[in-house]
Amino acid sequence: MINKSKIAIDYNYIFDSILHCSIDAIGVFDSEFNIISFNPSFKAGVLELYGVQVFSGISLEQLVSGKNIAYDSIFTFWSRVLNGERFTARSKIGLIQYKRKIFDINFAPIRNQEKKIIGGSLIVKEYVKSVDQKRVEHMIDNSPVMMWISEIDQTCSYLSKQWYEFTGKKNNNGLGFGWLDSVHPEDRDSFRVVFDWATKNKCQYSTDYRIRRADGQYRWCLDSGNPRFNDFGEFTGFIGYVMDVHERKIAEDKLLELNLQLTDALSARDEFLSIASHELKTPLTSLKLQAQIMQRAIARNDPNAFSAERIKTLVQQAEKQTNRLTRLVEDMLDISRIRTGRLTIKKDNVDFCDLIADIVERLGDLYDKKNIINIQFHQRPIIGNWDRFRLEQVIVNLISNAFKYGQNSLVEVDVSIVEKSVLLKVKDCGVGISKDKISKIFEKFERGDLSSLDISGMGLGLFISKQIIKAHFGKIWVESIPGNVTTFFVELPLSA
Repeated sequence: MINKSKIAIDYNYIFDSILHCSIDAIGVFDSEFNIISFNPSFKAGVLELYGVQVFSGISLEQLVSGKNIAYDSIFTFWSRVLNGERFTARSKIGLIQYKRKIFDINFAPIRNQEKKIIGGSLIVKEYVKSVDQKRVEHMIDNSPVMMWISEIDQTCSYLSKQWYEFTGKKNNNGLGFGWLDSVHPEDRDSFRVVFDWATKNKCQYSTDYRIRRADGQYRWCLDSGNPRFNDFGEFTGFIGYVMDVHERKIAEDKLLELNLQLTDALSARDEFLSIASHELKTPLTSLKLQAQIMQRAIARNDPNAFSAERIKTLVQQAEKQTNRLTRLVEDMLDISRIRTGRLTIKKDNVDFCDLIADIVERLGDLYDKKNIINIQFHQRPIIGNWDRFRLEQVIVNLISNAFKYGQNSLVEVDVSIVEKSVLLKVKDCGVGISKDKISKIFEKFERGDLSSLDISGMGLGLFISKQIIKAHFGKIWVESIPGNVTTFFVELPLSA
């Protein structure tokens, strides 16, 4: 008679023998994801790939906790098993600091005698590359671009030979997040924003950032990635390439800069022509009107047309308009010289105090405002190495503006020595300059607050003045209280 229990014991022995002798890793989990049985290959594989000792009763969560593994994918697989599904998945397993390998994993549910699912099993077999796949990797390693692969947790699991040759890194140093060490520190955060967005949306992306080449130079590179999906349509990471586009990027930036400069130049030209045509038209119209008045007087044989008083008035008016035209032309010429870098500075020994006194005398006569200007010299003489003609342009501009915008208030001119520099202050108590205007007052075509004043001008005087002072290695600035006080400051080194 056959002993049935003996047969059962023999079958269990045979099963255990197969389980323990299998070179494939085999593990059995209960419905709570606790491991209840495993073979030596499974134990050795987990230790090699994750650095964890496996024992009966350890949970799946304990097995992967803190190992930077995508929990969602693992528990998704087991949820499918507990729903009765049998399937095979190909996955890269292992931590970067240990060793990562590609495996084919067979998942299957385990049922009791009542056909109820009580757990699941997995059989893990290392994936062996085919000859064709090895050829593909050989082609990738010899392609002109740097190829890479990332996983669902954003860690890099593959970098082609070109990447290591380009960066000078040793093999596997770039895996995980190690490749970020080669990215320029200023570009890392912006790249992570793009990569996080692409991961969240599981979509293609392209972005530029700088990578440190083996010789230490940072090069602009194009990084383009495409999402990867497994046989079940689940997102598994990205595959992409990196290409050195440094020369193209530099050329594009230069072209963009040139386009911006061209746009600014065209805008400035149009604004300049608009203002210049208006400003030039005013004195020309005045001169033409005076000529027409003289012609009509001559045609009528008017005896007063050539009286001494009449001639004197006409000459004064003509001189005023001619001087205005001269200043406008000189400003336009200076703008051209500044733009082309041909603003000449011819230095000589100049007595700053004598220069100020001479200018104030002439402008007082011109504007008939000698009685509202006060000059204070804290030291005299003050000799410096400057261009007298160019400094005269600056000082004339500042004092003329004080007369025009000061609304007949007292204009104070103060000259002193500060360390090894001369300091000029020109103060008026007129309309003042608003805060939003102060920051732009030394730019081309910028002028003070003119809403309540009828003052002509092209808005070039202060811009030209700043360039002249800059050429003398000095400083010019303004402080103002709108509707109250405005003070312009000029500081010039004595030996500029």
